[in-house]
Amino acid sequence: MANPEVSLTGGSGLVGGHLLTTLVDSGTSVRALVRSSDAAEKVVSLGATPIVVDLFDHDGFRDAVWG
Repeated sequence: MANPEVSLTGGSGLVGGHLLTTLVDSGTSVRALVRSSDAAEKVVSLGATPIVVDLFDHDGFRDAVWG
């Protein structure tokens, strides 16, 4: 069975960072939606793939979540 993949918002924050780490540690592939390059660097350091997106851009958000 392939590893599950999830999209996560808030992965660079306090609670989201803990959730991101737990997911990665369990073998889940995580795509973390971020708004800045600093946040992207943080989620990379936690083991996720950053997806830079403007959450107010409906089409961009949809494309980011659905890959």
